[in-house]
Amino acid sequence: MEMSDLIPNGHEYCVSKIYEGIFGNYALTKQCFDEVKRNCEIIKQEFDRRCPPGEFFGIDDVFRKIDYILARLEKWIEDDELYENKDAEIFMHSFRGCFQELQEMLDEMDADTGE
Repeated sequence: MEMSDLIPNGHEYCVSKIYEGIFGNYALTKQCFDEVKRNCEIIKQEFDRRCPPGEFFGIDDVFRKIDYILARLEKWIEDDELYENKDAEIFMHSFRGCFQELQEMLDEMDADTGE
């Protein structure tokens, strides 16, 4: 199994539903957030299983940023402060960028390992 296969087909759908929670108080935001968070944890665990620390430059920094972003979003969701939250909008934009960077790194790992 390639690392990039760990990203589910519905990932971008769930991300868009979190955005909807910011702009429209979408009812399933929490459920979609939980799925995104769970998927990120699975990817991180599999990466840790396959690669020794420091072997793949930069990925630890990307995981650190993603973890921070998800922690902030989770707090806003739990406190019912996501709707119309401009900070959350910026954090989601940053999450998309970090996740795109992660996806590129996973693709590069797959190419390097020849899986």
